[in-house]
Amino acid sequence: MIGALCLGVAAGLALLTHYGQGASYLDKLPVSIVTLIVLRAGMVKELFYRGYTIERLQAVGVGRAVAVAVSLIIFSSAHWTGGWANVLIAFVTGAILTAFYLWRRDLVANMIGHFLVDFMANVLPRLAG
Repeated sequence: MIGALCLGVAAGLALLTHYGQGASYLDKLPVSIVTLIVLRAGMVKELFYRGYTIERLQAVGVGRAVAVAVSLIIFSSAHWTGGWANVLIAFVTGAILTAFYLWRRDLVANMIGHFLVDFMANVLPRLAG
């Protein structure tokens, strides 16, 4: 469910911003490597941006809203190499993932959702055509 929601939002934003119209560095890599990259991204990014950053900031006394804002700003800024549209997509989908994490406290579900979004955006199109 979280993956489908994020994918739908990301696809809508990609269409609105014309994101993905140019070549990506991932296009030069074998599909197997891209699959490993998106698997790693789903696991590591959720672990650090949701599981660690939010929890650690709250543990040292930072309020929940500030912890979430810091996490989202760092997460979305890390996507700057894809341009402003990628930062926007990362911010919005990151907010959805963050809300889901705060609601369910299910980091594994977030990892799976993040992986599925990246897999469907970066691997499936290459496999299909």
